[in-house]
Amino acid sequence: MINHPLAAVLERIRMTKKFFFLIIFLLLVLGIFAITFHNIYGYIFSGLFFMIVIWMLFWYFKKGTPILKQNELLATKEWKDDELIKKKLYTQANHESDDFGQRLIHGIIHFDRVLPIYEKYLKKIILTKKSRWSFIGAIIILFIFSVSLPIFGIVKTEFFPVSDAEEIYISMRAPAGLNLEESDKIIQKVEEKLYKYPEIINFSTLVGNPGSGGDVGIVQDTSNTASITIKLSPVKERERKSYEITNAIRNDIADIQEATIKVSSPSGGPPAGAAFQAQIMGDDLQKLDKVANDLKIILDSIEGTINTDTSLKESPAEYTFKLDPAKMELYNLNASLVGMTLRTAISGNDISNVIQGNDDIDVVARFDENKIPALDSIQNLQILNTLGQPVYLKDVANIELKPSVEAINRIDQKRTVLLTAGADASTNSNQILAQFQDKLATDYQLPQGYEITYGGENEQNAESVASILRAMIIAGILILSTMIIQFNSFRKSLIVLVTLPLALIGTFLGLAIFGISLSFPGLIGILALFGIVVKNAIILIDKINLNLESQIPFMDSVVDAGKSRLEAIFVTSICTIFGIVPITLSNELWRALGSAVIFGLILSSFLTLFLVPVLFVTFIKEKK
Repeated sequence: MINHPLAAVLERIRMTKKFFFLIIFLLLVLGIFAITFHNIYGYIFSGLFFMIVIWMLFWYFKKGTPILKQNELLATKEWKDDELIKKKLYTQANHESDDFGQRLIHGIIHFDRVLPIYEKYLKKIILTKKSRWSFIGAIIILFIFSVSLPIFGIVKTEFFPVSDAEEIYISMRAPAGLNLEESDKIIQKVEEKLYKYPEIINFSTLVGNPGSGGDVGIVQDTSNTASITIKLSPVKERERKSYEITNAIRNDIADIQEATIKVSSPSGGPPAGAAFQAQIMGDDLQKLDKVANDLKIILDSIEGTINTDTSLKESPAEYTFKLDPAKMELYNLNASLVGMTLRTAISGNDISNVIQGNDDIDVVARFDENKIPALDSIQNLQILNTLGQPVYLKDVANIELKPSVEAINRIDQKRTVLLTAGADASTNSNQILAQFQDKLATDYQLPQGYEITYGGENEQNAESVASILRAMIIAGILILSTMIIQFNSFRKSLIVLVTLPLALIGTFLGLAIFGISLSFPGLIGILALFGIVVKNAIILIDKINLNLESQIPFMDSVVDAGKSRLEAIFVTSICTIFGIVPITLSNELWRALGSAVIFGLILSSFLTLFLVPVLFVTFIKEKK
């Protein structure tokens, strides 16, 4: 008897010729779609789809044609006769002699063969207290081992993985004071090297602009800077990734020594600052500059660092006027009078404006340029004091030509120099930071009163990890609360919660085996995986409770729950894995997320079928 109307419809569906070629068409589309990913995983899946198509066509021309015709006739009859459907249901469980094609239709895995094996080993584990605790101990050891993989760097961690973008940025900084014409000559040398790259569609150059990949800080005089924005061909139309092209350009322009040139490509995820950023704080600007340059040498020695730089940039030298307070008082002068006179002499003062038509014209009063042919002439500048008497500037001030910097950064009111660096595809921010701290501890001694803090991508990563950990804790509390309400048992709720670490075991082991870095999206995948693992534990405990309510013996209830829910857990896990495969292969940004779910689900689903019964037998006492 068919109890569900949907089942009555589904049982009337058979593999006909139209349905057969529709499947072939869909497989071909999926195979072509997988090729467009241009990576090893896409090629593997496309090859798999094409092999299935070839096998299906071989089967069709060898012996499939009469079978499909017969199926079409049977489908026509079964739509009109329910008795034929009942006969089909009675005989559908017997497929011992089916070939591979029939097993694809009726099920590759025969769970009636798997269940006795599962029952045998489950009974063996839960039979004695020693075997149960041995299994729990093995799970704990496996968990500790897997968690140690990212701690000891076997599983690399990063904020967001590098992605294949369609833009590359080049920024150039020549020595301070260089004019636009000379800066243009330098950047033209870079442009000449770009013409040989077939992946470049076009590029635009700005001279006098440091660009998006420019330096930290406020830039005052930019005549010594330039930038190039490069547009690459679409990802699907080129073989090399954008970061590979970036490395090639960086190596190609390394022989241009007239300026500091940075080459960068956009990283995956939101902006997070430099991959490495050290904030060196202290009082003396000259000492800060020396410390920053010393540490820059250490940073350059770390493999994988690129575009190392400091925020303290030289500007053209400036004249400084150091006023003598004693002489100022002697000559009845003050700093305001001196400053106002200097401003009028050098840049002028706005004293009024004139409206001419629709335009406002400023009236500026300044000294005659012929009266001050050079800055040295300012020393003989006369300033009227408060008594109206002229006083020479050189009598109250010392005028010196001193080097200057573009900007001085401050953090918490302390002078700060930023030491920054990027990371190429061979490393990441966490590895650079760890190696830098090791070298700093052994090879360098900071002057007293100076300190280093770290920011950039590492700071963002730490904040993101902390937010995910808080979310995991809240999720655990909510899961525990819900389970206590559902099962009315604190112990059963804890059993569900204990299965959460199983998600981490498979995730970290899978990432280590396939060399995938654990990124922020990967942490999101782990958080999502918690709900799936808990679901498997819940349906097992729920079935155990139903068995116990039906007066089934305690041990038999536990074993039967595992057997009856094995197929459901397996099928739902496989469907989830196949559903997450496309996003995993889509691009580098989502690879860690999909991999975390896939690897975690594979192992956690298997272990849950054993761990939940073991924990139930161990901590839930049989009622006499």
